[in-house]
Amino acid sequence: MIDRLIAGLGKELELTAEELADIIWLTLIRQSNTPAPAGSGSKPPTGVERKSSLLSSSKSSRSEPPANRPSSGAVAGIAPQRSQSTSMTDLIGDRTPIKVANPPSIRDPLSLARSLRPLMRQIPSDQIEGLDEQATAQQIAEAGIWQPIVKPTLEPWLEVVLVADESNSMLIWRQTVLEFRRLLRNYGTFRDVQLWGLHWENQQLKLRSGIGAAALQHPSLKPEALLNPSGRQLILLITDCVAEYWQQEELVKGLKLWTKLSPVAIVQVFPESMWVRTAIRGFEPVQLNALELGLPNARLTATWSDEWQTELPNPAACLPILPLEPDAILAWSQMVMGHNKAPGYQVGSFALEPAEAQAPNSLTAQRHLEQFQVMSSPMAQRLMGLVAASPVITLPVIRLIQETLLPNSRQMNVAEVLLGGLLEPLEALDLGSHPDAVEYGFRDEEIRQLLLEGTPVPDTMQVFSAFIEQQFKQPLDQFLEEFVAELQLWTQSGDPELIEKAKQLRPFATVTAAVLKRKGGKYRQLAQQIGQQYSPPPPPPIPPLVSFPSLIEVTFETVFVELEAEEQLQPFEFEIATVEVWGRGRKSEVIIQKQRGEAWGYVEQLSETVGLEMVAIPAGTFQMGSPENEPGQFDRGGPQHPVTVPAFFLGKYPVTQAQWRQVAGLPQVERSLDPDPSNFRGDDRRPVERVSWLEATEFCARLSQLTGKPYRLPSEAEWEYACRAGTETPFHFGATITPDLANYNWEQGYGASPKQRSGSKGTTPVGSFGVANAFGLYDLHGNVWEWCEDDWHDSYVGAPRDGNAWIAEKRYEQGRRVIRGGSWFSSPWYCRSAYRNSIDAEWRNYNDGFRVCCSVSGPL
Repeated sequence: MIDRLIAGLGKELELTAEELADIIWLTLIRQSNTPAPAGSGSKPPTGVERKSSLLSSSKSSRSEPPANRPSSGAVAGIAPQRSQSTSMTDLIGDRTPIKVANPPSIRDPLSLARSLRPLMRQIPSDQIEGLDEQATAQQIAEAGIWQPIVKPTLEPWLEVVLVADESNSMLIWRQTVLEFRRLLRNYGTFRDVQLWGLHWENQQLKLRSGIGAAALQHPSLKPEALLNPSGRQLILLITDCVAEYWQQEELVKGLKLWTKLSPVAIVQVFPESMWVRTAIRGFEPVQLNALELGLPNARLTATWSDEWQTELPNPAACLPILPLEPDAILAWSQMVMGHNKAPGYQVGSFALEPAEAQAPNSLTAQRHLEQFQVMSSPMAQRLMGLVAASPVITLPVIRLIQETLLPNSRQMNVAEVLLGGLLEPLEALDLGSHPDAVEYGFRDEEIRQLLLEGTPVPDTMQVFSAFIEQQFKQPLDQFLEEFVAELQLWTQSGDPELIEKAKQLRPFATVTAAVLKRKGGKYRQLAQQIGQQYSPPPPPPIPPLVSFPSLIEVTFETVFVELEAEEQLQPFEFEIATVEVWGRGRKSEVIIQKQRGEAWGYVEQLSETVGLEMVAIPAGTFQMGSPENEPGQFDRGGPQHPVTVPAFFLGKYPVTQAQWRQVAGLPQVERSLDPDPSNFRGDDRRPVERVSWLEATEFCARLSQLTGKPYRLPSEAEWEYACRAGTETPFHFGATITPDLANYNWEQGYGASPKQRSGSKGTTPVGSFGVANAFGLYDLHGNVWEWCEDDWHDSYVGAPRDGNAWIAEKRYEQGRRVIRGGSWFSSPWYCRSAYRNSIDAEWRNYNDGFRVCCSVSGPL
């Protein structure tokens, strides 16, 4: 009954799970407050408690679900909702959904609503009138005429058409779309909010009113249906820019059509750090400016976001692309009102490269997993490893895992997991598919096995146990004992129907056995018993050809050693800065744009008050060295060459004086260390300097001896890869550098960077500038030079391509070693990501410091 009610309301009104729960709750409250008819002696129905054992016989009667049970909140089922049964046959087909809280997708809706305030303009309505109280009262007082005087009612200036991309990849963002629609509707900013779905039908762009199953009731229309010449309409396209039609000219034509009459913007569900994995990577960045309020995009002023700021003759295809972040939406809102500039992109069609266009069907499971690890965030990798431990994979299952083990994970991490190429829907998706009802499976079960091997056993057991306890309302041990016993009964019954059902249970049983086997002990024995039910029958005995001595039975005890869980990584947030230059020559202006980023790391506690923060750097491939046309490029910074770097950990900051002092007090490994070698003192958070390469490696050796972890100096390739963090510009924050972002010799300029009358006077405490690169690392440009592990070579000819340090065949202890990053005393071109220099390994200077690296034994 409730299922039909939810389906009907959701289909007609496009309500969120929270709104549906509120409606049902209010209905039940109103019913409970209604007095019973007089003389009624019947008792209220108590309901029959539903049996939730997996092991109910298929021939046993099934109890009816409880009636009129109120919902406790915004919940969704873990398994696809197909029936009301929870017997053993549920694992073959029907399953009862688990109730899991569905957290809001938009983290701070109030801040987003405030960012839309510039658009909150009131104008007189041309249709609705209201009483003019002052004029009416004055007329009565002066003329004695009791006749109401009316005037146009004030109403919001703009209406919004929210167009939701309805491609398959956007299915998991359905809740985000509905929450954003509710945000636009509820704060009184707009006169009306319409919701349309964008579809790709027969190589053409089509629109339907509404989204999901509700849209099937409406006809398919062309993009022209949204044209409104009133000048009071905004069009917002909410999308992930992932579908293939984002490379098609037909989409560009539709967007150009809308921009002729209305302000149009793309709302991107992914954060900016992930845009490079969408169609946006093929768009050209521009700067947009409105000379008056409410201009359609075709009448905006658009200039290229480069050093020359050339104006585009036709800005019709230039659109703002907005992450769901207050600062970006505020800048766009102000631009629509003619008060500010806003970044945008020139949207155009482009063809996929041949390597991208080919589906990698021939790749091995290991190769698929490696590709996922290279492209995904550390959080998504951890989530995927935990998802592998669940026998059933749906959106509610993933939410259960997030709630249990990864409370800081977000919807974008779920998108990385489901769209990362390792999972695929078990059934074809269509417009009527409900996000919570879609079940996913691994494209190759070997991928699941590889993920389980790389995930800590306690975590996989916690996921599996939570699934069993939520789904079947039984403790894990009780469930397993009954499951194994019932499975044995089915497979050995001789009943063809039961044997066939046992075969259909094989996928669930296989996952269960794989998880239990890694746990060891009694769980390994249960896994073996499950596996035996699907093993082929033993071959007939072979008559012995020779006589062997009789076997002796030996009883022994097996001990299983369970390793402790790996050190848990913790997420942290930071600000990423991007430098843009507007204008030319003396009229140029350096603009610093900031956005939020997230990374993972851990803290190596050196004492009660001193910790060493380490950041997880994902594996990847990059172009090492500087291009020939980069200002300040030297021959020793080339030739550019691709390098593939495995995952590793790197210090968030250069080693500080406090950290150095703690490790210098540890037992000596090869050489003594001065606990206070630095020239610039007074703040223990300043980077340590005046340490040689030999002393830096001694620091790493002592730290490794203390922790048991392989600490070392980074290789030159690791350092540049970590510094660039996916960028190709001279600095990780852009094409130029500014004293607002780094500590270097400010008397010198680079590109459009401003010059100061006096340079820096010394080192600054680490993290003083408050901005990091996209990996979450600070102070990579300037402050102190940083030692690398490599011996010095005059160019990259013959350099390793695997990220390892380049060590000379005959290494001299006092030989020259590589330093990177520049210092407080360096000119800006020495602080570039690609610049490299060298000094003797025994040399000490008040410009030179280091940060530590730690190898990774498995995937992050």
